[in-house]
Amino acid sequence: MKLRYGIGILTALLALSACTAQVTAPLEPVSVQVFFYSPEDLQNATYEHPVSVSRTVAPHEFAADAVLRMLFAGPTEQERQMGVETSDDLANLGPLYLGVRVDGDVATVNFQPDALAILNSAAARQMMVKAPLEATLLGLPEIESVRYAIDGEIFEEWDA
Repeated sequence: MKLRYGIGILTALLALSACTAQVTAPLEPVSVQVFFYSPEDLQNATYEHPVSVSRTVAPHEFAADAVLRMLFAGPTEQERQMGVETSDDLANLGPLYLGVRVDGDVATVNFQPDALAILNSAAARQMMVKAPLEATLLGLPEIESVRYAIDGEIFEEWDA
């Protein structure tokens, strides 16, 4: 009887010793680019001289959501001192932002209906908010196109 238990324990120990522990390297923060305006862009209502700033996304964060929240929050004080600017419209979209979903290589940015006052306004105003938003998302390697949704419904009927 003792021999049977001893063999059973020995077999279990041998089986455990054959198992290799898999050690996972800790996840590293991800460096991303967030695109803002140059002073010339805001003065001329163009997006010909965008300014990108490097930011870091924590490894557990959803990068597409994190970069948009950074964009809506605007440049840091240090970035402002270096000439990086944002617009009131871009800042005002922040509270109306509901989230972003990435399906394959397409990012869908979801807003509350009040965001249409900015997103679906005159062509120049639309371009001034969509250009940095799209440049920021397209800077992520997994995203190749951007579309917009209002309360979860894809919106494609732009006025301008």
